[in-house]
Amino acid sequence: MAFKNFIKENIVLVIGLLLPLLLVFLFILSSAIPRMMATAPAYDFLFSINQYDNTQNAKLAVNLKVDKNGKVIAVVRNTETAHRYYPELYRYRAKDGYATAVKSKHFLDEILDNESSIKSTKTIGVPNSVARLELNDDSVSPDGYTLDTSRNYGSNGIAGEIFYGRKRGCSYRLIKGNAVFSFEVHNTNNNYRHCSYYSNSSFKLLGWVIPNNKAGE
Repeated sequence: MAFKNFIKENIVLVIGLLLPLLLVFLFILSSAIPRMMATAPAYDFLFSINQYDNTQNAKLAVNLKVDKNGKVIAVVRNTETAHRYYPELYRYRAKDGYATAVKSKHFLDEILDNESSIKSTKTIGVPNSVARLELNDDSVSPDGYTLDTSRNYGSNGIAGEIFYGRKRGCSYRLIKGNAVFSFEVHNTNNNYRHCSYYSNSSFKLLGWVIPNNKAGE
């Protein structure tokens, strides 16, 4: 009875306290509905990010690209200045919802092995698990998702993780309309998950894995 009397006597105060909370909840819910109703990303994809290594100082640079047959090729070229960066190749697996390194330091080893022999350019091998794949190099996935690599070190708290799919400090997201799916990147040792801290300026989407070539990968 005392509680009811308090409500009656302070109705304006109660409404003033509850209305902002209700508006926040409705805003979060309205933003979350597109993701809750959307079909999750279905396609794996490959991307590369430059990795720093202070143990090598070769005058070689590696360029990864996709040829007209959808195959990943790696071209090493001789440069006038030394480089301490090499591309690390990653594969996002849709069924897991995160990305892992593909044969860590593969291209660093290739640089060191070819340092003295390359005078201009040379095509070098890619990991076998990548050589077997065929990619669609469109910027939009076959199921309509685009990749957002803009840096976002902020946190949306528990509500953000539940409703937006964003995790603390994550940079990379798959977006289709208002549906947003964030994903983590495993470190090069693949022994823990973390939100990517690499420079997004070196992020390079290579392509979406064509489903018929995913079996056994």
